[in-house]
Amino acid sequence: MGVVLQLSGIAEELYNTLYESLSGFRGGLAIVTVIFGTILAACLGVITASVTILTLIALSPMVKRGYDKSLASGTCVAGGTLGILIPPSIMLVVYGPQAGLSIGKMFMAAFIPGLVLSGSYITYITIRCYLHPELGPPIPVEERQKISSIKRTIKLLKS
Repeated sequence: MGVVLQLSGIAEELYNTLYESLSGFRGGLAIVTVIFGTILAACLGVITASVTILTLIALSPMVKRGYDKSLASGTCVAGGTLGILIPPSIMLVVYGPQAGLSIGKMFMAAFIPGLVLSGSYITYITIRCYLHPELGPPIPVEERQKISSIKRTIKLLKS
């Protein structure tokens, strides 16, 4: 599933769309990576696939935009680990019957902590990039306008 999302370009298009909305914030690309990791966790349910896709799609753009390498790689790994908590988690499906627990109840019990963890990552990135702006610089205004005009041009060509 992860490879299909990556090769089809759907995952990258979703990532870029999310990024355009937060490109003016410090750490915006890292925040989008965590949000994207949360969405992937709900689609895949496996940590390795989530981390791999996040690394393939998000690491290179963050490094190119001047993000600190440890923040960029840490964000990819942290966002990918959400795959074990947010349903449909394979771990919960395997563990539930072994422990004699309802998989549905386990899904409900893991969903809220997964969202809280995602929110905690976003809060950490926001505070860290606010205190140390060089870790996650925003896109310059000129480039944001360029992205918007390119997107509009592509939409016009498609229609």
